[in-house]
Amino acid sequence: TLPGATICDQLVLSSILSIRIIILRLISAGIRAPRWVHLRRSDTTASPPYLDTIQGLSTYHLAQRRHTSHICRVPQSCVLAVPLRIAQQIHSVLLLAIAEVPKPWALVIADLSTRACNSQQGNERLAAMPIPLPNAVPGHVVTRFPPEPSWHLDIGHCKAALMNQFIADQFQGQWILRFDDTNPKTCSGPCVESYIQDMPLLGLTPDKVSHASDYFQQMNDDVEQLIQSAFLYADDTPVDTMREQRLNKQASAARDRPISASVEAWAAMKAGSTVGQTYCLRFRLQPDSENGALRDPVAYRVTMEPHYKTGTRYKVYPTYDYAAPWLDAAEGVTHALRTLEFRDRDILYNTVQGAVIALHPGWRPSTIWEFPRIHMAWTPQAKVHQRALLSAGLVDGPTDPRLPTLRGLMRGGCHPDALRAFLLEQVTPARKETYHSWDKLWTINRRLLDPSASRHMAVMEHGKTLLHVIGGPDAPEPATVQWKQGHIVKVVRYKDVWIDEDDAKLLTEGTWWLSLHLHEVYAGLLITDGIAYNMLCCCQ
Repeated sequence: TLPGATICDQLVLSSILSIRIIILRLISAGIRAPRWVHLRRSDTTASPPYLDTIQGLSTYHLAQRRHTSHICRVPQSCVLAVPLRIAQQIHSVLLLAIAEVPKPWALVIADLSTRACNSQQGNERLAAMPIPLPNAVPGHVVTRFPPEPSWHLDIGHCKAALMNQFIADQFQGQWILRFDDTNPKTCSGPCVESYIQDMPLLGLTPDKVSHASDYFQQMNDDVEQLIQSAFLYADDTPVDTMREQRLNKQASAARDRPISASVEAWAAMKAGSTVGQTYCLRFRLQPDSENGALRDPVAYRVTMEPHYKTGTRYKVYPTYDYAAPWLDAAEGVTHALRTLEFRDRDILYNTVQGAVIALHPGWRPSTIWEFPRIHMAWTPQAKVHQRALLSAGLVDGPTDPRLPTLRGLMRGGCHPDALRAFLLEQVTPARKETYHSWDKLWTINRRLLDPSASRHMAVMEHGKTLLHVIGGPDAPEPATVQWKQGHIVKVVRYKDVWIDEDDAKLLTEGTWWLSLHLHEVYAGLLITDGIAYNMLCCCQ
């Protein structure tokens, strides 16, 4: 209690002291971004997205922040960048604890081949929770996953795809992989191929694959009818002026033009003429609405860039606000799964889809189901941020282990089954945004790889001692050992192995030395000083 201080002053002082204590505890606990261990090869040869081969040795440069650089010997196919604390724990990835010791080491690297994990999709650690989907009729549910093929499959896309597949399976329905390739400036064929190649790694097999570009002509045909019904109008207002008008809830002067003027402008837009390039098509909704998504958003724009799939056939391309509800109705999507940031645009989606369905009586409206995005700590998840890092030369590409892409995670040692198990835990009816640490994913990954991962040991180049096995095989002898969770691990028995000199000094003649390896105990009698004798297993 301070003399002369009021109760309010004492409460404020107490709060400040409490906050200071909390901050000091956080600092002492080391709450900070993870320190990274980088292994970079001297050449620029690309490594496979997953370490499935171990061929040859090459000199690598091992560097870690706040530590001295070291030279190590590691496989050519091994290029990793993982947090140091993880590298020290996951021995099946790589023995990187030597980063703390400024001495050369002879390393034996663990083989992270796909055979190392034989877990099936049905053996997931935790099944997702059933989703109480409204208006769902078993056997008739159709969902869709509509990524824009402008980047590679990342952890956010993986969750969205799993959500669509899980709900479709829950109601014995179907799900569609539809590429929203409506922007020729950003979409590309290689990104489409990467999705098709990577999705099976997570057990994602869509019932149908389609492209928004497959429907360009049908969408253009409907535009002419929507112009005639006054639902769309052409506007040549400059972009900056249009943005300012929308911000101030002001209607455009082009809104009152006759329908014939919009029809002529639409023809000029399709031709890609100089005059047509100044126009865009906008929805005629509510320019003074409190919801900014309803202030006459753009439905079509002119782009002269060639499309990776249709070339220069089209000059006009729909925006997401027009293409998404149109395609969902055309492909019979019963439930459109959208993240929470689209909530303000739900009424726009329903309005546009209603106008389209009026032109096609056989089409049915879609039910929107919202789910939260997944947020990972210390991670740039937005595509624009990841591309900015690539443009700045701070990352090597979409396979860089520091990026949250599927290929980057696998290159960093994450097994696809571990990522699937982690993401399925996020498939719940809850709609609250959640934030996650990478520790949880790596814990699942370690638990998954532990039963079947190869075990290897490393000794110092200098000061090693030969261990000779009495009665050991004259040639390496393959064998199998029962390991965790019923896994059968391949091992090799050797007659001569290496141990550290310090360990050998602890042994004396006439003592027994035990090796607890793979849940089997091998004992040998030490008969001479300097050389230990023991039966030992070493994994391939």
